[in-house]
Amino acid sequence: MQLKKIRIIHFITSLGIGGAENVLYNLLKQNDNQIYEHEIICLNSGGLLKKKIKQLNIKVICLNLDKNFIKGILKCYGYINKKKNKKKIIVQTWLPHADLIGGLISKICGLHKIIWNIRIAKFTKDSFKFKTFLIVLFNGIFSYFIPKKIISCSVAGIKTHIKLGYNKKLFYLIHNGFKRKKIFKRSFKLSKKFTIGIFSRYHEVKNHSYLFRALGILKKKNYKFNLLLLGPNIYSQNKRLLKDIKINNIYEEVIFINKKGILDITKYFSYLDLYVLCSKTEGFPNILGEAIVNGVNAISTNVGDAKLMLPSKLNLIPNKNDLKFSKKIEYFINLSKNKNYYNNLAYRYSSIFYKKYSENKMINKYNYLWKVI
Repeated sequence: MQLKKIRIIHFITSLGIGGAENVLYNLLKQNDNQIYEHEIICLNSGGLLKKKIKQLNIKVICLNLDKNFIKGILKCYGYINKKKNKKKIIVQTWLPHADLIGGLISKICGLHKIIWNIRIAKFTKDSFKFKTFLIVLFNGIFSYFIPKKIISCSVAGIKTHIKLGYNKKLFYLIHNGFKRKKIFKRSFKLSKKFTIGIFSRYHEVKNHSYLFRALGILKKKNYKFNLLLLGPNIYSQNKRLLKDIKINNIYEEVIFINKKGILDITKYFSYLDLYVLCSKTEGFPNILGEAIVNGVNAISTNVGDAKLMLPSKLNLIPNKNDLKFSKKIEYFINLSKNKNYYNNLAYRYSSIFYKKYSENKMINKYNYLWKVI
């Protein structure tokens, strides 16, 4: 006798390239079609992952709330309300707007197996709109009535949301998972100089200026290095970014990767000797994990769960101290003079990291929760 599939409806804000979107896509890609049947409801018009998800033969519905909010809400209500066997359907929502809208509509329509998925660890003025923060606060109240479980990708995220009034009994930790990577030899580089990388959008919260100032100090000390920049709004015509680079006198050291919509950045890690994450806030910083699993030594500010991901306290940098930050980079530059030791250090921790944060572990945790809820 064939078992009935577990039906899961995912609500997500967009299908662009982001941490939550990539985790969802990886879950769908590794789906056991004999057990689970997924469909996606996207609050806006979609994004780069929309086509890739459709190629997996998974239904995608876009509500276009950014264009016509009322029409999109009514469309969603009508679609969910027509669902049969509502007691057996699981609703998985991703990010605050989807938690609120997807959770409320599903609850009103009689669906009760609702799982929220939070990805934020800290709220700052620079990183989130006030309207988003209000939604997060409303969700804190609704957390006692709507979800049966709340997934968080970080310990830091759980602590933050409990402080904001969320129902602490519902939290379930699932760290992001990573695929095992084929690690390229560090000889595959853009230049012979020590190459530092930061792969993120140019934004106040990502704190590029902090790195630029630290590197400006190193340049004054006659250290030779390159800085590889990659991200959604990273290009040499970005006037604010260019000004920030030139003020710190490191324009000659910067290499821009001017590519849009990159889904796989694996090859760019092979150019690096050191990956730097200097954000003011993160949850579970996926890009830091990608660097480590790709065999790159990495340093980070103590944000979100970065401390849990790094091999030791030696890999932490202060949140606000240009000089100490520059000395940390200087330490790794000097360490890299023994190439074999330096590379083996990165490779060894890559293996340790993968055992702790493998994609299979993540998928198994999601599968378990979907089965028992």
